[in-house]
Amino acid sequence: MPLSPKPVSCDCPAEFVLVVLDTLPGGVQMAACAKCGRSDLADPIATEDRPHDVQFHGFSFVELSPEARDWASAWPRYSVVAERRVYLSAAVRFETVAERDAAIAAAAAQQTSATLRETLLALGIPSTPPPASLPEALAGFVQIWDGLKLNEQTPVEQLLDDATRFNGPNRLAADVLARRTDLPELAVRLLQAGDETRRGYGRYLVKRFALTSSDILASIRKRLAQLDDNQTGELYDTVALLHKMGAPAAQLVPDLEAAADRVKNRDYYAHHDLTKLIQHCRSFGSA
Repeated sequence: MPLSPKPVSCDCPAEFVLVVLDTLPGGVQMAACAKCGRSDLADPIATEDRPHDVQFHGFSFVELSPEARDWASAWPRYSVVAERRVYLSAAVRFETVAERDAAIAAAAAQQTSATLRETLLALGIPSTPPPASLPEALAGFVQIWDGLKLNEQTPVEQLLDDATRFNGPNRLAADVLARRTDLPELAVRLLQAGDETRRGYGRYLVKRFALTSSDILASIRKRLAQLDDNQTGELYDTVALLHKMGAPAAQLVPDLEAAADRVKNRDYYAHHDLTKLIQHCRSFGSA
């Protein structure tokens, strides 16, 4: 079967194609035409005969049952405006690009301060649970379906697990976490945990919610003193966190220098990353 130049098998102009929800791994995507309403699950086909020379050949379509197609098609679809996703209802139809652009502009204004949960529920989601025939490729849609059930009563460990996933309901979980009033205290407890998974949750909270209290910095300082290489990835994540933190991280320059000295004969790359971070922190001036 010949490949399609666009991810929807209709004859409408490509300008009307919108991606549906987009929580799928790799390049596979559910896409819909905002002119005729057709939707498909498409897999981009590309080759790389020479390094860094990727050749795109077109899209192949994944067969869907009528129930699976209807369920996946009922989710909002989006366009990217200024690096932000602007969602539209599954029911939208446009005859012209001008109509499309006007609707996207209006939606962008409405969604400026809305959470993803609020946006999806306002635009409409499937009215029934996912059908048994839904393919594994659309498992990310099921995660969003389940993620819309997250709330303040959800155990915090589940929220953190969902929030730190690459795909799925990470934004939905983050929206719930943002409503907590104890985030700094929770982050400190997690940063001081005995296992790396929970410490990773702590670093996520610090980064996601820009937490920079003295207790946060003290917890990072204490853990930093115990790391002497980057074999587990924890040192790399800590360096990335402090780089993102900016000026408050300058208070830890002496601790970073001590860590760099510990690893210089054990882990070249960790020493390199620490050295770059120290230079970055010094640009703010130490406290």
